[in-house]
Amino acid sequence: MTPVLDFRAVAASFGEGARAERLSRDPVAWVEERLGEFLWSKQREIVRSVVGNKRTMVASAHGTGKSFTASRLIGWWLDTKSVAPTETRVITTAPSWNQVANVMWGYVDEVRVKAGMPGNITAKASWTFPGFKTPTAFGRKPSDYDESTFQGIHATNVLVVVDEAGGVPESIFTSVEAITTNANARILAIANPDDPNSYMAKIWREESKKAPEDRRWNLITVSAFDTPNFTGEDVPERARINLLQKEWVEDARVRWGETDPRWQAKVLAQFPDVGEDGLFNLGRVLVSMNVYADFEEHDDRKVLGVDVGLSVTGDYSVIALNRGGRVSILDKVKGYDGNRLARLIGQRVKELGGVDEIRIDAVGVGRGVQAVLDNHLPEGTLVRWIVGNAASPNKLKWYNFRAAMYDSVSELINEGALAIPPEDTSDERTRGLYDEFRTIKYEYRGTALLIESKDALKRRGESSPDTIDAICYASMPAEVIDGGGKDPILELTLDTTAGPRVDESLIIDEWGNEAWSFAPA
Repeated sequence: MTPVLDFRAVAASFGEGARAERLSRDPVAWVEERLGEFLWSKQREIVRSVVGNKRTMVASAHGTGKSFTASRLIGWWLDTKSVAPTETRVITTAPSWNQVANVMWGYVDEVRVKAGMPGNITAKASWTFPGFKTPTAFGRKPSDYDESTFQGIHATNVLVVVDEAGGVPESIFTSVEAITTNANARILAIANPDDPNSYMAKIWREESKKAPEDRRWNLITVSAFDTPNFTGEDVPERARINLLQKEWVEDARVRWGETDPRWQAKVLAQFPDVGEDGLFNLGRVLVSMNVYADFEEHDDRKVLGVDVGLSVTGDYSVIALNRGGRVSILDKVKGYDGNRLARLIGQRVKELGGVDEIRIDAVGVGRGVQAVLDNHLPEGTLVRWIVGNAASPNKLKWYNFRAAMYDSVSELINEGALAIPPEDTSDERTRGLYDEFRTIKYEYRGTALLIESKDALKRRGESSPDTIDAICYASMPAEVIDGGGKDPILELTLDTTAGPRVDESLIIDEWGNEAWSFAPA
């Protein structure tokens, strides 16, 4: 008997096969049909670039939906290709675990649910499909990776997403390149271009010099002015409200100005131009602020840094806490005399359950704190009195101790070893902190670095960097304090059981600078 064909079933089968083939080539159509969502023009350009280019790098303004776009690409990749571990892999990375798990993979799980895709995503950002023991997709922060981690990844279709790529080191980029050598492998690196000294910035500069057809990376810029709220592009209202708003950009223009590195990075999506005479790498400062919430403290040490300001000149007294590399600004006050400030320091030490060390400005009005501080501290508290114009621990490298202190803290920021609190315009303690970093300039006297004086700063119309001073006191490395055997700061361990017991006398130290001697009464 001749079998009877069900032509409707055959047609449906062919129709579904054609649809699947079409969606496998077009992530934009996949997002629209599988998720019922909309991608605006630059988002479409990004996902289609990944289809047609082995390497795509995106410099994006703030609030353009970077992680949203990448997560939809991941969903398309896993839904339209075989999920067998030997066939397909997705690996994501970002500078911090929060950026990996809570940002990127929060979006990825949303995609999984909307598309009705199988498997589960764990709290460790791993997606394992039914029937397989090995995760098909997973996310890790850079410190989780080593050479063997990447060497073990072999698949026909590999997609690597490097989120917030400006904070990812060169070694990770090198390892990613090593596992994406086959024809079907793709890399998407996407970030707000805060750091002009990042490896991403290096790639961007090198690739930008080439003709587009000669580039290894396809470069895409998404500025604030490319977004629908500025271009007038017709998008659904639910997409529009989640994008960068005109009010935010105008506020940034007023607060920062159009020459500010923050404007360049967060609005124009350009790597900032940093002045050659600025000590602090402003891109690194921005990165340090951006990772603050996710910073992993190095240890449990608590060090207080105190800058004592003269209120009649407009200066503040600032108390900063460094806890394992994470800096907090505890207080920023005006009008406090020495005794009142000493009481405040003692209060903070008590609230913290004691501290390992206190470092205090020992010149000028700081002397008023010296005389009474021991009345307010627990017995055995280590206090170091800092003399900024003391001799340099390395006269060929730094002109004086202040230069050594500032330069060493700048290096900690550059290395990602220090987390600075982000600015909060509603909080006096951090308001204007970025600008303080921006104002610090330097020059060289021979081979020695010299930091611009506070008086010179004020003559330029800038405020005293009181908060930075406190941060530097709390954060400078021990080797700078030791001074190569010539300690430029004076140290006293307090014994409060004896009450006030400090006899102060002004002396001229061996380097010809003012210092203070302390002797038990």
